Amino acid sequence: MFEQPFLNCAMLFVVVVILTLIVMKPRRSLRHIPGPPSSSWLFGNMIELLLPHQYGDNEFSWQDTYGPVYRIKGCFGEDRLMVSDPCTLKHVLNDTIFARSPQQQQIVRMLIGEQSLLYVHGSDHRRMRAVMTPAFSASHVRALPPLFRRIAQNVVQRWRVEGASESSGVVTDVYPAIHNATLNNICEGIMGFQFNADQDTGKSELGRSIQNIVAISSTRSKLSILAEGGLLYVPPVLLKLALHLPTRALRALHRNRVLGNRVSEQLIKEKYEAMKLGVESEKDLLTALVNANAANKDERQRMTEQEMIEQIPTIMISGQDTTGNTLSWCLYQFAQNPDWQEKIRREVLTMKENPDRELTYSDLEKLTLMNAYIKEILRFHSGLPMSERIATCDTILPLSRPITTIKGEVVTEIPIKKGQSVISATSSYNRLKSIWGGDADVFRPERWLEELPKGQALGPYANLMSFFGGQRACIGWRFALTSMQVLLAEFLCNFTFSFPPNNEVRAAVAVTLIPVTNEGVPGLPICIKSLE
Repeated sequence: MFEQPFLNCAMLFVVVVILTLIVMKPRRSLRHIPGPPSSSWLFGNMIELLLPHQYGDNEFSWQDTYGPVYRIKGCFGEDRLMVSDPCTLKHVLNDTIFARSPQQQQIVRMLIGEQSLLYVHGSDHRRMRAVMTPAFSASHVRALPPLFRRIAQNVVQRWRVEGASESSGVVTDVYPAIHNATLNNICEGIMGFQFNADQDTGKSELGRSIQNIVAISSTRSKLSILAEGGLLYVPPVLLKLALHLPTRALRALHRNRVLGNRVSEQLIKEKYEAMKLGVESEKDLLTALVNANAANKDERQRMTEQEMIEQIPTIMISGQDTTGNTLSWCLYQFAQNPDWQEKIRREVLTMKENPDRELTYSDLEKLTLMNAYIKEILRFHSGLPMSERIATCDTILPLSRPITTIKGEVVTEIPIKKGQSVISATSSYNRLKSIWGGDADVFRPERWLEELPKGQALGPYANLMSFFGGQRACIGWRFALTSMQVLLAEFLCNFTFSFPPNNEVRAAVAVTLIPVTNEGVPGLPICIKSLE
C-alpha cells in the first residue's frame, strides 16, 4: 500500500528516463485476450479504472462484459491482466510466482525497511509469519474488547461535546475521529502504549507520522497514475537515485522510517526487559509476540530484533488505514439504511441487557445481524480494491471457465511471461455474480443470513478477499474485526446516524477505498444525534 506517496514526487525523474527506456522494454502482449478499448496510449484504461466519479463504475461494468479475466491497457501501451476468477486468483496469490515489482519493493524498503513482513518473501516470510500468527489468534484477541470499548467511549464523548446531544444533533466529519480510534486500538491493543496526538512523546510522534503517511497516500491524480505506470520501466538502480529527491513526500517517508525504528526499538527493549524481570504480562499482542519468540527453542525459527522492530510500523500503517476506512463505510451505510441501523441497535441492546455491561468476545460472535452487516460491508466496500503483482517466471494461469479470445479461440488457460503485470481485482471478486448471486452489485446484508453460493475459499474470513488471501492474507484480520464490532456496538448504543441534505459522499480509490466529499477530499460528513 506504500507506493502512492512516492508517485507524485518522482514524476519528473520518471519522465526523463521513460523516453529512453520505453522502446527498450520488450512487449509482453496479451492482445488476444478480450478487454475494453483504450482511448489513450499515454494513460490506457487507467483513468477509467482509477479515477471514475464513483469507484467501480467502469471496473464492474467491464467484468459484466468481459468476464472475470480480461485485458486492460496500462500507461504507455502496456498490457495488464485483470483477474477476479477464483481459480486464477489462487494461482496469482502464490508469492513464489507473483510478487511486488522491484520498484514497489524499493518504496516499501524506504518506508519501513528490508525485514518487514511486507518486504520479505519465501522462507523468511514463512518463518516470520509462523512466529507472528499465534499473537493474533482468538485466544489473545478475546481479551481486548474492554480496551476497545474505552477507546470507543472517548469518541462518543467527543461527538457529544461537538453537539450530538443537541435536539437536532450535529453534522460532523466522522472520518478523523474514526481513524484516530482505530490507530489507538492498534497502539494500545497491539503495541501496548497510548497514542495521544497532543503529546510530544516519541510514541505519539510516531502515531502522527503514521497519520501523515496515510494522508499523503489518500490522494490520486492523473499525474500519479502516469508516474505509477512509468515506474515499471525504471530500473531499480535508477529508482534508488530518485528516492533521494528533496521532496515533501520523500522526506515524510524517510522521517517515518527513522522514527519508526527508534520508537519500535524502544518498545521491543521494554517488552524484553519486562519479560526478564518477570513482570506480569500485559495483554497487548506485542508482548505475546515477544514472549512466544523468546520461548522458541529453535533459534533458526526465531525473529531477529530488527525483524521485530520493523513489524511495528508495518502493522500501524496497514491496519489503521484499512480498518478506519471500513468503519467509515459502516457508518455510511447506517445513514443509507436506517432499518438495518435500528435492527442492529436492538440486537446489541438486547445482548447487553443493561447499558453498562461490556460485551465479551463470545457475545460479539453471537451478534448475528451485526456480523452479517460487517461481512456485507467488507464485500461491498473492499478495503484494498486491487493489488498489482509481477510474474517472477514464465507460468500458466488456469481459468475456472473457458474464455474466447479476440481471434475466436476458446482457451482454458493463459500463458504468462516473466515480468507480466497482473492485477488481483479484489473488489471485482467480491462482486462476482457466480459466487454472490445475481444481486451482487446491491448492498444487501440479508444475503449472509441465507445460504450463500458455494465457492473456493480464498480469504481468511467469510470467503471474502477483503483481507486478501493466500500467503499474503492479512495476519491481523481477527483483531480488525473485533475492533470494528466493539466500536460499532458502542456507537449504536449512543447515537443515530443520518445524512444531511445535499450531501454527496462517493467511493474513491487511492491505495485503499476511501469516502470522498463533494470537494474531492477524504471525509464523511454525517448527522449524529444522541439517542433519547
